[in-house]
Amino acid sequence: MSNHTTHWQENELKSLEEVIKAISLDSISNNYKDPKIDWLFSEIKSLSFGDIEIKYNILMFSADVSNRFGDIITLNHDIIVFQQSSLESPVNYIIDKNATGARTLLRQLLGYTGRLEIVQKPLNLDADILLWLVKKVFTSENIFEFIRKTDQSQVDILKINGIFGLSGETLDENKLRAEGDSVLKLASTLTFILDSERVRNLAVQLEYLDHENIELSLRDAGVMAVDIAAYSGSYELINFREKRANILLLCYLDIIPKLRISYSLDCADGEWNNEKINEFYDLIKNELIQKLSDKQKSFSQEKQEDEFSIVPVAE
Repeated sequence: MSNHTTHWQENELKSLEEVIKAISLDSISNNYKDPKIDWLFSEIKSLSFGDIEIKYNILMFSADVSNRFGDIITLNHDIIVFQQSSLESPVNYIIDKNATGARTLLRQLLGYTGRLEIVQKPLNLDADILLWLVKKVFTSENIFEFIRKTDQSQVDILKINGIFGLSGETLDENKLRAEGDSVLKLASTLTFILDSERVRNLAVQLEYLDHENIELSLRDAGVMAVDIAAYSGSYELINFREKRANILLLCYLDIIPKLRISYSLDCADGEWNNEKINEFYDLIKNELIQKLSDKQKSFSQEKQEDEFSIVPVAE
């Protein structure tokens, strides 16, 4: 899985062109040795998916730093700088750094010294939404349909094909984790869901539009990672940096907002509330009991077959 990324909004400069002109190394920290910046494209690129049209470029930042052992290591960060085509849309950034590091680097590159020139735009994926996603996959309600605003005859289908990673905390604050190609089929995972107070991290496999496979890691802290190596779809043949940027933009601007909309509709319609959560827990409990019963029957059958296969030793 690629590094987790964070999403930021520009509040001072109003256009992508202004941001590109403003970014420099003039205010970069002395902690960075031999810093370099470069733009992937010589001109601003356009990209569209669903109802969304954007323009963007990719800033490549590199520098040497000393780690805590005194060794020199090279840092490389891609910063996707983009703006939706609407004249009212602000400039945004997606960067492969956590919240504190991303804010610091962006402020230095833009020479900001105030407080709110750049603000984070979290994914707003809390533990409840992540549990809702688990339930959707578990109960095979994993296909979502969305009518396009620009073309009412066009229906975009988003399908979550699987969950291959879960992590969280139990009521006694023990951390739990489950991984595998079919996590929800594992008895240990069902036990985890029953015992978990919070689902903190969820890895999902989905398909959307002409993208056959996208694998995302979602955290309730508001960060996201995409497994570029696992991707298959219409972006496959473009270079790695551009492909990664396109997939991240698709996920941040289209896929995640659509999932949030579906979650909000389920909450508003009474399809997801405390009562429904308790029903989901009962469903998991019954599934777990059935799996344990099947395992016990299988074990008993194997034992009987072993006993019948014993050949008496002749005296």
